[in-house]
Amino acid sequence: MIIKTITNIPLEEMFRSGLFAVMATLVVTLILYFLSGLAVRKDPVSRRAQLRLQVGIGNVVYITIPLLGALFGPEVMFVAIMHSVTQDILIWTLYYPMSLGLASGQSEKTGLRLLKSPCILALILALILRFAGLELPGPVSYTVARLSDMVAPAALVYMGFLLYRYGIFKWARDPIAIKYALVKTVAIPIAVTAILLPLTDVLTAVVLGMLFGSSAPTVSIVWAEGHKGDLPLAINCFLSSTLLHILLTLVAGFLLLKTGVLA
Repeated sequence: MIIKTITNIPLEEMFRSGLFAVMATLVVTLILYFLSGLAVRKDPVSRRAQLRLQVGIGNVVYITIPLLGALFGPEVMFVAIMHSVTQDILIWTLYYPMSLGLASGQSEKTGLRLLKSPCILALILALILRFAGLELPGPVSYTVARLSDMVAPAALVYMGFLLYRYGIFKWARDPIAIKYALVKTVAIPIAVTAILLPLTDVLTAVVLGMLFGSSAPTVSIVWAEGHKGDLPLAINCFLSSTLLHILLTLVAGFLLLKTGVLA
């Protein structure tokens, strides 16, 4: 998806919308990082890091980008991808050390994991191809496109597995998960959109707002299980926010298009 989008976007658009998306993502994510730290300071240690991760980072690649593409078309993909790549960098440089409690002397391990990230590797390859004026061979381009199309179905299969294993409505009895889902999918996207509207065009502000309203990332479940976090809460937050995010994004997108706000 990253390679396909970046190699086809005009350079002027890349610098104009890409720079704003990166800066907005960086600033807003850092604000959420510090605010979430204050919000969870009285929570048990086992859940602080995972809640901060789930507040600041979204399940963008697997859930939100396919939704935005279906609603608004390919013109929003570059902003979404730059948001995703920026957050991927912050995951490994900010949230990963926090989750593991890494000391500064272990920072080289974090950097190595960052360089191994599929999003970062895809971005580097895409930029090399774009600025060198090269194109992927036909069979490779076709394979990349088909793999991109498989992202959303794979995410839905994983969510279906979790629903089957842990119960479709178990999260509804978890007040923390419900409160989290409302903050993540309602309060944050509205606030981000309102802040960005005076700074950019309506479509970019709305798209970035929806991206920040993306559901809890899959990695939060993996880290909760692997680093002695609160796994049941991580799963409940993931399921509640994912279901609500899909519903609200589709409804909001349909209304914005139907009323002509984003026509």
